[in-house]
Amino acid sequence: MFRFRSTPESRGPLRAGRAAGMTRTSQCALVVLAVLVLAPAVGATFDLDAVADRAQGLAREPYREPKGQVPDWLLKISYDQWRDIRFLPEHALWREQHLPFQVQFFHPGLYYNRTVFLNVIDAKGVHPLAFSPSHFDYGHNDFASKVPQNLGYAGFRIHAPIKTANYFDEVIVFLGATYFRAVGKQQVFGLSARGLAVDTALPTGEEFPYFKEFWLMTPTAKAKDLTVYALLDSPSLTGAFRFVIQPGEETTVAVVARIFLRQEVKKIGIAPLTSMFLHGENTTRPFEDFRPEVHDSDGMLLNASHLLYLATKAGAEALGLAEETGDFRAGKAADFVYLRPPEQSPLAAVMRNAPSEERMLAAILTLAGSESVQETWVEGHCVFEVGQVANLRPIANRPAWVTLNKLNTMDQDAFVEALGGIFEDAPWVAHRAWDSRPFPSREALHQAMKQQVASATRAEQLALLRAHPDLGARASMSTASTSEQQGAGLDQLTPEEYADLTACNQAYRAKFGFPFLFAVKGSNKTKIMEALSRRTNADQEQELAEALEQVYRIAEFRLETVVE
Repeated sequence: MFRFRSTPESRGPLRAGRAAGMTRTSQCALVVLAVLVLAPAVGATFDLDAVADRAQGLAREPYREPKGQVPDWLLKISYDQWRDIRFLPEHALWREQHLPFQVQFFHPGLYYNRTVFLNVIDAKGVHPLAFSPSHFDYGHNDFASKVPQNLGYAGFRIHAPIKTANYFDEVIVFLGATYFRAVGKQQVFGLSARGLAVDTALPTGEEFPYFKEFWLMTPTAKAKDLTVYALLDSPSLTGAFRFVIQPGEETTVAVVARIFLRQEVKKIGIAPLTSMFLHGENTTRPFEDFRPEVHDSDGMLLNASHLLYLATKAGAEALGLAEETGDFRAGKAADFVYLRPPEQSPLAAVMRNAPSEERMLAAILTLAGSESVQETWVEGHCVFEVGQVANLRPIANRPAWVTLNKLNTMDQDAFVEALGGIFEDAPWVAHRAWDSRPFPSREALHQAMKQQVASATRAEQLALLRAHPDLGARASMSTASTSEQQGAGLDQLTPEEYADLTACNQAYRAKFGFPFLFAVKGSNKTKIMEALSRRTNADQEQELAEALEQVYRIAEFRLETVVE
């Protein structure tokens, strides 16, 4: 059995459009990508961050179509001619070292009009893999002498002894665009996975990203898995990928990806699977064929309730949003769609007669279309209903995540750029906290930043407090403040509630000289109003201390959304 597990590792500015019927989980876009640097990184320190840095830099540059990498005459050979070009196993990567994995390579030509850059990572650093025609047997072809010496490879396949200890079976293939497919013990190849799907089934046509560079991590003598890094490129976006491949009875591929946009993308497909089907035992054939079946997969068997879980809650859990989504309690969020299929539609008929909730779910997942959507609610607002479309307010962009290890290696300017917004309009906090590196944990980072505020001058503390907006304010405010106040329902006040809150805010500010501050995450407007009324009666020093404590809590919540 081949299992493909995709994990969106970090969140950032990537945002896909939403249509009626899309849940919050489905619109939580997989985030930010990166690219790799062939710098003096060594095997012990080379990681996804290195690829991500390169991908991010690539996204800032115009896309360059890799034309002309493969000679035109080689693209015109027949399928049989291309199949007759075979890699010689004695030249397999790591064969001579007797490691538990070996890698063989594919020759460009026919459909494969791009070459990929291949690198090996070991204890000494990163080394490019050179192409050589002498590594191939060209069979009956007569063009071996015409192949350029520096042509490059089209892709590769990884071998491991999953059936017997003495034979290295093919376990996974990376070839063409972002396609890869794997097999477990006693299996044959079936459907393919893809790194990313872009604008699938749109009138403008689908965009096909491709992996332009790979890095193969040299395994240890007793390794059970193999790590591969990849850099993705396309006109609209770039990406950094890490594949951890563990072959065996079940071959698992754990995938972590980061995506960076060059331009707006209308549809993004995360962890897409592709299966080709021409004909099978139970279908008619458009032509005579000696083969009884021609397809990648015979069919798909998937429990309907599990499919719904994968499309909703599982996505939220993978993005770390399980506590924020799919919950109708006060202070939580649950986007939802109200379905009311037309009376004469197939869906309505199935739902009326469904013997179980499982069958009803299966019908909704397979038959429901836009004609069945009565209303769509997002963040407590009806954004679509039959006959009219309400204004869809954009959700504030979340900041890009950064790892603690990367923060500890940043120079001061990069550190401030990453964390300068944690304390409202006070980048000086991050600037001063930089000297306290390295931080063993996110909590230690928060304590270091908190200490800088606590030891600041009274004027600096007051300026920090005054930089925050009034709760419920409808004027311009920072992205973080906007998101936080929306989460507490302060953007949904009635006119009477808004007038009451405004008056209380003004009374508080007149007494203390700074706005009322409250870490609103997980709270609601009732609790906020109670706290505002109570704290207005405090003395100056007591309330200054409380306001700073609230600022520390706000910063802690923000760090949780930025640092992993």
